[in-house]
Amino acid sequence: WKMMRMNAITLGLILLVIGGIKIWLHLTTGHSISVEGCAGTLFEIDLGSSSAHCWGCYVTVAGLALITVPLLPMRCVPGFATQPLHAH
Repeated sequence: WKMMRMNAITLGLILLVIGGIKIWLHLTTGHSISVEGCAGTLFEIDLGSSSAHCWGCYVTVAGLALITVPLLPMRCVPGFATQPLHAH
């Protein structure tokens, strides 16, 4: 159980970082393409709103769940919190 708990927390941290990076990239990149047409006209093609959700939001939530769920028994079961997180 200890090893599964540690693996879940590690995977959760990885997903949290990946999701956070995707959200940051989604919010900071441009959301339109400029295309030059005939006679010097410029067309802006909107690629979507920056307020829309990307997959980074869902990966971040999954990461938080994987971190939180294994830690819940530590608060509910007497003596459980005294057990070390690392496997022997």
